[in-house]
Amino acid sequence: MAKIVVDANVIISAAFGGKSLEAVVRALEDHEVYTSEAVAQELLGVLSGLSKKLSEDQLSFIHEKIQQLLTLATYVSLLPTWSYQGIPRMIITALRVNRWGPNS
Repeated sequence: MAKIVVDANVIISAAFGGKSLEAVVRALEDHEVYTSEAVAQELLGVLSGLSKKLSEDQLSFIHEKIQQLLTLATYVSLLPTWSYQGIPRMIITALRVNRWGPNS
């Protein structure tokens, strides 16, 4: 079972159906899916931008699907750790520490 972080762009695409939706459904069914507050905030920003292009019904539908995914995913926090040649590296620290064992 893989540990997967689903990007905000994939989540938005999945809300419209197609291959992205198939990928997200498969990830939720077969793997451990993680998200972060940063992804949730990015989704809010994208939804705000879409509000000018979509109807209220479409926005409501997309918001509902996003909420479903975020409910099923495990939240993690992203902590900056160190940098290499000025490039920050990130590690993912599970908020549910017991989900990740020493072999993660």
